[in-house]
Amino acid sequence: MPASSFLACSLLEQGKTTEARKTNEQADARLAKIESPYARANFHLEAARVEGLSGKFLEAKTTLESVIQTATKFGFLNTQLKARLALAEIEHKKGDATNADVQLAALEQDATSRGFTTIAKKAAALRAN
Repeated sequence: MPASSFLACSLLEQGKTTEARKTNEQADARLAKIESPYARANFHLEAARVEGLSGKFLEAKTTLESVIQTATKFGFLNTQLKARLALAEIEHKKGDATNADVQLAALEQDATSRGFTTIAKKAAALRAN
């Protein structure tokens, strides 16, 4: 994860959504120079998570769906699972708990079966809330 994405995530977890969005906007200009599909997908994943958790649900959903497609195409399983978790997290925040729970149950099963226990535990914890 690029340092700017890490900073944006840290700010988001502290409830500083405005600062997190500004960090992503500043990093977005540098993103055009990144050729690695893995780095780009992970940057977009974290940027979409920030957008979604700050209330821009539609934009975040569109970006996360694109990240999932890219991650699937290139075989970035960890990124794909994280993007699915972020998408469910945003659905949950948006108030669509039923859809979020369906996504989280499937994600928990997929992550567990593939050995991604941390993501599985996060999915289970989010479902429990």
